Amino acid sequence: WAGREWLFAAVRRALYYTSHETTHARQVTTICHGIGITGSRGMGKTSFLSELALRPQEVTNLNVGAYHFCRSDDPDTLNPALFVHSIAAMLTSTCKEYRRLMVQSTTSSRGDSI
Repeated sequence: WAGREWLFAAVRRALYYTSHETTHARQVTTICHGIGITGSRGMGKTSFLSELALRPQEVTNLNVGAYHFCRSDDPDTLNPALFVHSIAAMLTSTCKEYRRLMVQSTTSSRGDSI
């Protein structure tokens, strides 16, 4: 990934930005909770995001909770319902709080108690 550090820097800027507002005389750093990468075929989106998924701490200093790769030749990757299911499944395995909320939501919808 030599020569593409500018792209990782752009992702860091998108994920962490400093608010222009001040709270009690100090600037506030805000963390974005998600980004979307779009571009034309062959621009390197999959390669870049694969690298990002392999070394998220080094690149963004954040954990990657979930990701999804769309492929024009694979209709399943373009299906919105499968996208949501895939992201939810990954978040359930990577985020304890999300898993707890999902279990709580599932049991309360069935009338069970925790």
